[in-house]
Amino acid sequence: MNGNEAGIDCGGRCSAVCSDEAIVNSPRLNIIVEPVSAEILDTYTMKVYVENLGGDEIKDLSVRVNRWSMENATITSIMPGMREQKELLLSLPANPYEDSVEVQVVQNGAIVATEPVPVTLSVPEFSVKISRDPVSGRTYEAVIVDNRNKSARNLEYDFTVNKNKETYLFETDKSANVSENELFHKVDYLYQNLPSGAYDINSAFYENNQKVGEATAYVVLAGARKSFNIQYFFYSLLLVIVGFSAYVFFIAQKKIKEG
Repeated sequence: MNGNEAGIDCGGRCSAVCSDEAIVNSPRLNIIVEPVSAEILDTYTMKVYVENLGGDEIKDLSVRVNRWSMENATITSIMPGMREQKELLLSLPANPYEDSVEVQVVQNGAIVATEPVPVTLSVPEFSVKISRDPVSGRTYEAVIVDNRNKSARNLEYDFTVNKNKETYLFETDKSANVSENELFHKVDYLYQNLPSGAYDINSAFYENNQKVGEATAYVVLAGARKSFNIQYFFYSLLLVIVGFSAYVFFIAQKKIKEG
């Protein structure tokens, strides 16, 4: 069984008719998702509602999308007639002509329900965004310039990354060489990783020392992959050594007083 088939090689997109047993055993689910409308290279929080249309409790479901995210959301149980809400964080692509993504519900390793979601991606004239590489966990910046139907240009830009009115990062004197009639985007890893949470990125673009554009982007970073931190390990080991030494000193002083 795969795709949105109701049983093994039956129902859904498959032309074969399901047996009564397959129909009875397949969970009856309804997936509700709003169409995606955002800018290219945005991070987007997709809200997914999964409704149990059957007469029995449904257990052990996983909700995912077929691309743009490494996240899975787990549903432990849905009672008949009830609905569960889950959120998936998407890293949207640079291609404004992408027009759909598919939400999938999986049970016991098989896809038991799917829902196509329309996607509309717009292109800002100028923007700087940040996101997290789902594989490496590193934070990167994405620079966008919509230079379609325009001549080649050499731009400079600055940007700040802020969270709760606190500036986490300030970058200046960065450059972008944009070709004629190009939808320009460039991705660079940042020298520091940022903690999870919501950020706003304020950017300004200059050409021949004159400001030609500015933008503010709002993004959400998911959790970063945990990695071994040698500095943290060193300080933890040092604290253990100091604590043990203090304990040994205390015992020695106690024995001296008793003797």
